[in-house]
Amino acid sequence: MNYFKKGLLTAGIASATLVSTTVLLNQTSVDAASATANSGYGQVELWNNINGGKTRDSNTLSSGSSWNVGNRITASDGESYYKVGNNEYANANQMDGSTENSKQKLTGDVKSGSGNGSYVTLYTNPLNGAHVVKNRGLMKHTEWYTDQRVIVNGQVYYRVATNEWTKGSDSQLISEKYRGDKVFLSGNYSNNTDNNSNNDQKPYLDVPYSTEYQYNVYSLLLKSNGEYVYNYSRPTNHTVNPGIKYEKGTYTVDSSGLIHFNATSSLYADWGDSSYILKTKPQICYFSGEGSNVPAEKSKLGLAGYTVADNGTEIKTDQGTIMTLTAQPGLTMTDPEKIGPGLYKQYWGYLN
Repeated sequence: MNYFKKGLLTAGIASATLVSTTVLLNQTSVDAASATANSGYGQVELWNNINGGKTRDSNTLSSGSSWNVGNRITASDGESYYKVGNNEYANANQMDGSTENSKQKLTGDVKSGSGNGSYVTLYTNPLNGAHVVKNRGLMKHTEWYTDQRVIVNGQVYYRVATNEWTKGSDSQLISEKYRGDKVFLSGNYSNNTDNNSNNDQKPYLDVPYSTEYQYNVYSLLLKSNGEYVYNYSRPTNHTVNPGIKYEKGTYTVDSSGLIHFNATSSLYADWGDSSYILKTKPQICYFSGEGSNVPAEKSKLGLAGYTVADNGTEIKTDQGTIMTLTAQPGLTMTDPEKIGPGLYKQYWGYLN
């Protein structure tokens, strides 16, 4: 088998392309210096004699392997192909050009990789700029159904939810049930219009961070508008009742990554049993700040030394790794100003 492996035999490709123009029906302009095989079956089939008497070649290309190619060729069957060897052609529907822009119907499954921290980044529609989704992500090494595939400037994306896409470099196609013909696109597209934004340099913004220690759950959301929401839940304790401590306010992050908190509202409540939390009248409740007539308590979060660390992939405390918060996209955070006044009135019978 005489393959033109990526980086090899470039001159041979040019020669083969020139010779083939006298034989092949039609060629489009060069859209890829190289192309990568893509198949949920693990292998891409090769074909011979694509302009008459087409037969299947005995060899295949491993999915993920890259090959130097020439022009994209339209054969007598109306399909597009890339030439990868002597009389050996791969269907362009299964070959992704290094500078290609296209969209394709594909149903199958992808598996997320190692990602960034504890999750894999999601993006909005790549054809509209691939903005980073701030509040959701895929857990590492998990499988997801996909129904569409888009390539922008050679970067592959798979759709895994409504307007949520994962990069092919972050998630691998592991199976497919149906693959349609590619629609090749012209025009200028950007892989990610968020690349130069301030928020992209601060991946901790608008994503909940959380950890659990001795059954207690500590969660912190730093918003891009300068606000924070803190949720602490205590399902059980030997000395005090199960309860919650929620806080909201503004924050700043200094040059060392240390977070400084200024509370604008604070809620504390406890119940006799963890199953009653936020479901029945609390045994005790205090609410202060926005939505009450009482100034908010001074935040005590600074005492824990919350610090943005490891390029924003973690929020650490001065209590070591046992209290390190990691990103938990999709985690629901509760604003104390939304529930505080109601709980306070339920307990006291009036608003403070």
